[in-house]
Amino acid sequence: MRPIPSLLLLLCLLQGCRKDPPTVVDLEIDGLTYRDMNADVFCLPDSTDWQLLDQWDEWESSLFAGRPTGPAAVSAPDTFLFFAFPNPSVYGWQIHTNQNSTSYFDMRIVNRQREILWSQNNITGNSVYLSPTSIAFSPDSSELVRAYYRVMRSNGTVYQGHGDLKRAAFSCP
Repeated sequence: MRPIPSLLLLLCLLQGCRKDPPTVVDLEIDGLTYRDMNADVFCLPDSTDWQLLDQWDEWESSLFAGRPTGPAAVSAPDTFLFFAFPNPSVYGWQIHTNQNSTSYFDMRIVNRQREILWSQNNITGNSVYLSPTSIAFSPDSSELVRAYYRVMRSNGTVYQGHGDLKRAAFSCP
């Protein structure tokens, strides 16, 4: 066999074996639960936001890889709350929960491209304040981002959910 045709054949074979990187599908973040400075709900809330019994896919679960796990909660007491206010906000959000003193939560905030913008573990107490700069929003951004959270109760039960945040002046659509 001649060297040039053999080289061309080898190159064609190698090109056919090349694998393209997996395509990352953007998150669909399209709902928002509007809350004012007093944490009162305005407008129609997004019924999937700020719940405690989310069923997560593999990617969502991987956000908390290496963190303690336990049995998933099958029901949540009506008195157990998790939410952000005000939302939307230009200046920041108070993430509030009424978890008990022996519980903690972990949180990840991601953008549509599934990039982690903020991550914190072992948050105790009933609230944490998030500013737009701590979440790495660009200064003029009004995009929606998603907060994923896992609450670990003292008995090992895990409550998990998500909620969407928006940097913008407060107004209903």
